[in-house]
Amino acid sequence: MKKLYLFLAILLFLGAITHAQERRGFYIDVGLGWAWIKYPEPFNGEVKAVANVSGVTRITLDFNLSIGYAVMQNLYLVGTASGIIDSLNASNTLFLTTMLIGPGLKFYPLPEGKYLQIGLDAGYSALSMSLSDSSTSYDGPSGFAFQVTAAGDFDRTLTGPALQLGAKFYWGLLSKESVYSVSLFAKFAYKGRRRA
Repeated sequence: MKKLYLFLAILLFLGAITHAQERRGFYIDVGLGWAWIKYPEPFNGEVKAVANVSGVTRITLDFNLSIGYAVMQNLYLVGTASGIIDSLNASNTLFLTTMLIGPGLKFYPLPEGKYLQIGLDAGYSALSMSLSDSSTSYDGPSGFAFQVTAAGDFDRTLTGPALQLGAKFYWGLLSKESVYSVSLFAKFAYKGRRRA
Protein backbone atom coordinates (compact mmCIF):
# COMPACT_ATOMS: atom_id res chain seq x y z
CA MET A 1 0.00 0.00 0.00
CA LYS A 2 2.88 2.37 0.74
CA LYS A 3 4.23 1.76 -2.76
CA LEU A 4 0.87 2.73 -4.22
CA TYR A 5 0.82 5.97 -2.21
CA LEU A 6 4.40 6.72 -3.25
CA PHE A 7 3.56 6.03 -6.91
CA LEU A 8 0.47 8.32 -6.72
CA ALA A 9 2.50 11.05 -4.99
CA ILE A 10 5.15 10.90 -7.74
CA LEU A 11 2.46 11.08 -10.43
CA LEU A 12 0.84 14.09 -8.75
CA PHE A 13 4.24 15.79 -8.39
CA LEU A 14 5.15 15.22 -12.06
CA GLY A 15 1.71 16.37 -13.14
CA ALA A 16 2.02 19.54 -11.07
CA ILE A 17 5.45 20.33 -12.54
CA THR A 18 4.25 19.77 -16.11
CA HIS A 19 1.07 21.78 -15.54
CA ALA A 20 2.96 24.63 -13.84
CA GLN A 21 5.14 25.28 -16.89
CA GLU A 22 3.72 27.96 -19.14
CA ARG A 23 3.33 26.60 -22.64
CA ARG A 24 2.56 28.93 -25.48
CA GLY A 25 -0.37 28.42 -27.82
CA PHE A 26 -2.42 30.96 -29.77
CA TYR A 27 -0.70 34.13 -31.04
CA ILE A 28 -1.96 37.38 -32.54
CA ASP A 29 -0.35 40.75 -33.17
CA VAL A 30 -1.60 44.00 -34.68
CA GLY A 31 0.79 46.81 -35.53
CA LEU A 32 1.09 50.25 -37.04
CA GLY A 33 4.11 52.32 -37.92
CA TRP A 34 5.90 54.74 -40.22
CA ALA A 35 7.49 53.55 -43.47
CA TRP A 36 9.89 54.71 -46.15
CA ILE A 37 9.37 52.99 -49.53
CA LYS A 38 11.15 52.99 -52.88
CA TYR A 39 9.13 52.04 -55.94
CA PRO A 40 10.66 50.92 -59.26
CA GLU A 41 11.58 53.59 -61.80
CA PRO A 42 10.02 55.47 -63.54
CA PHE A 43 7.12 55.05 -61.09
CA ASN A 44 9.23 56.21 -58.10
CA GLY A 45 10.24 59.41 -59.92
CA GLU A 46 6.61 60.19 -60.77
CA VAL A 47 5.52 59.74 -57.15
CA LYS A 48 8.36 62.02 -55.98
CA ALA A 49 7.33 64.64 -58.56
CA VAL A 50 3.74 64.61 -57.28
CA ALA A 51 4.98 64.74 -53.65
CA ASN A 52 7.15 67.80 -54.40
CA VAL A 53 4.23 69.84 -55.78
CA SER A 54 3.32 72.73 -53.47
CA GLY A 55 0.54 71.91 -50.99
CA VAL A 56 0.91 68.12 -51.13
CA THR A 57 1.14 66.24 -47.84
CA ARG A 58 2.62 62.74 -47.95
CA ILE A 59 1.93 60.19 -45.21
CA THR A 60 3.32 56.65 -45.43
CA LEU A 61 1.99 54.14 -42.90
CA ASP A 62 2.92 50.52 -42.27
CA PHE A 63 0.34 48.07 -40.87
CA ASN A 64 0.52 44.40 -39.91
CA LEU A 65 -1.71 41.56 -38.70
CA SER A 66 -0.31 38.13 -37.80
CA ILE A 67 -2.27 35.18 -36.38
CA GLY A 68 -0.84 31.78 -35.54
CA TYR A 69 0.09 29.09 -33.04
CA ALA A 70 3.22 28.01 -31.19
CA VAL A 71 4.87 24.95 -32.73
CA MET A 72 7.69 25.13 -30.16
CA GLN A 73 8.09 27.16 -26.96
CA ASN A 74 10.06 29.86 -28.81
CA LEU A 75 8.63 29.52 -32.35
CA TYR A 76 5.24 30.49 -33.80
CA LEU A 77 3.90 29.59 -37.23
CA VAL A 78 1.69 32.47 -38.42
CA GLY A 79 -0.30 33.78 -41.32
CA THR A 80 0.44 37.44 -42.07
CA ALA A 81 -1.31 40.24 -43.89
CA SER A 82 0.75 43.42 -43.99
CA GLY A 83 1.13 46.45 -46.15
CA ILE A 84 2.18 50.02 -46.68
CA ILE A 85 -0.32 52.77 -47.43
CA ASP A 86 1.30 55.75 -49.13
CA SER A 87 -1.11 58.71 -49.37
CA LEU A 88 -0.43 61.97 -51.19
CA ASN A 89 -3.02 64.55 -50.11
CA ALA A 90 -3.89 67.65 -52.09
CA SER A 91 -7.30 68.62 -53.53
CA ASN A 92 -7.53 64.90 -54.24
CA THR A 93 -5.81 62.03 -52.41
CA LEU A 94 -3.72 59.46 -54.27
CA PHE A 95 -3.42 56.17 -52.38
CA LEU A 96 -0.66 53.67 -53.18
CA THR A 97 -1.00 50.36 -51.34
CA THR A 98 1.66 47.64 -51.24
CA MET A 99 0.35 44.38 -49.70
CA LEU A 100 2.00 41.13 -48.61
CA ILE A 101 -0.05 38.03 -47.72
CA GLY A 102 1.53 34.73 -46.76
CA PRO A 103 2.91 32.40 -44.08
CA GLY A 104 5.55 33.41 -41.61
CA LEU A 105 7.52 32.62 -38.47
CA LYS A 106 7.92 34.50 -35.19
CA PHE A 107 11.04 33.34 -33.34
CA TYR A 108 12.31 34.19 -29.85
CA PRO A 109 16.08 33.48 -30.05
CA LEU A 110 17.07 34.21 -26.43
CA PRO A 111 17.27 31.21 -24.07
CA GLU A 112 14.38 32.44 -21.88
CA GLY A 113 12.13 32.70 -24.95
CA LYS A 114 11.36 36.34 -24.12
CA TYR A 115 12.40 39.94 -24.86
CA LEU A 116 13.50 39.70 -28.52
CA GLN A 117 11.35 38.56 -31.44
CA ILE A 118 12.63 37.93 -34.97
CA GLY A 119 10.04 37.54 -37.72
CA LEU A 120 10.14 36.30 -41.30
CA ASP A 121 7.16 36.41 -43.68
CA ALA A 122 7.01 35.56 -47.38
CA GLY A 123 4.31 35.31 -49.98
CA TYR A 124 2.22 37.08 -52.60
CA SER A 125 2.63 40.84 -52.89
CA ALA A 126 0.96 43.46 -55.07
CA LEU A 127 0.91 47.22 -55.60
CA SER A 128 -2.32 49.11 -56.31
CA MET A 129 -3.25 52.76 -56.81
CA SER A 130 -6.53 54.64 -56.30
CA LEU A 131 -7.88 58.19 -56.05
CA SER A 132 -10.16 59.31 -53.21
CA ASP A 133 -12.71 61.00 -55.50
CA SER A 134 -13.02 58.02 -57.85
CA SER A 135 -14.31 54.47 -57.49
CA THR A 136 -11.72 53.26 -60.00
CA SER A 137 -8.40 51.81 -58.96
CA TYR A 138 -5.32 50.65 -60.82
CA ASP A 139 -3.82 47.23 -60.12
CA GLY A 140 -0.08 47.60 -60.48
CA PRO A 141 2.67 44.98 -60.55
CA SER A 142 2.47 41.84 -58.43
CA GLY A 143 4.78 38.99 -57.51
CA PHE A 144 6.75 37.54 -54.60
CA ALA A 145 8.02 39.38 -51.51
CA PHE A 146 9.47 38.75 -48.08
CA GLN A 147 9.90 40.82 -44.95
CA VAL A 148 12.15 40.52 -41.91
CA THR A 149 11.28 42.08 -38.55
CA ALA A 150 13.15 42.55 -35.28
CA ALA A 151 11.24 43.73 -32.22
CA GLY A 152 11.77 44.18 -28.52
CA ASP A 153 9.02 42.38 -26.59
CA PHE A 154 8.27 44.23 -23.35
CA ASP A 155 6.35 41.37 -21.73
CA ARG A 156 8.41 39.76 -18.94
CA THR A 157 6.39 36.53 -19.06
CA LEU A 158 6.11 33.81 -21.69
CA THR A 159 2.39 34.36 -22.23
CA GLY A 160 -0.03 37.26 -22.03
CA PRO A 161 -0.33 40.70 -23.64
CA ALA A 162 2.80 42.49 -24.85
CA LEU A 163 3.91 45.73 -26.41
CA GLN A 164 6.51 45.27 -29.15
CA LEU A 165 8.63 48.01 -30.73
CA GLY A 166 10.79 47.27 -33.74
CA ALA A 167 11.83 47.65 -37.35
CA LYS A 168 10.94 45.87 -40.59
CA PHE A 169 12.65 45.44 -43.95
CA TYR A 170 10.42 44.53 -46.94
CA TRP A 171 11.66 43.50 -50.38
CA GLY A 172 9.44 42.52 -53.28
CA LEU A 173 10.01 41.40 -56.84
CA LEU A 174 6.86 42.71 -58.50
CA SER A 175 6.63 42.03 -62.25
CA LYS A 176 10.46 41.73 -62.36
CA GLU A 177 10.91 45.12 -60.66
CA SER A 178 12.27 45.63 -57.13
CA VAL A 179 10.27 47.42 -54.43
CA TYR A 180 11.71 47.81 -50.96
CA SER A 181 10.88 49.60 -47.74
CA VAL A 182 12.07 50.14 -44.18
CA SER A 183 9.57 50.64 -41.36
CA LEU A 184 9.53 51.47 -37.66
CA PHE A 185 6.50 50.05 -35.83
CA ALA A 186 4.67 49.47 -32.56
CA LYS A 187 2.64 46.28 -32.15
CA PHE A 188 0.24 44.90 -29.61
CA ALA A 189 0.69 41.13 -29.29
CA TYR A 190 -1.13 38.49 -27.30
CA LYS A 191 0.57 35.15 -26.58
CA GLY A 192 -1.98 32.67 -25.28
CA ARG A 193 -1.37 29.62 -23.14
CA ARG A 194 -1.66 26.17 -24.61
CA ARG A 195 -4.52 24.28 -23.02
CA ALA A 196 -3.52 21.02 -21.36
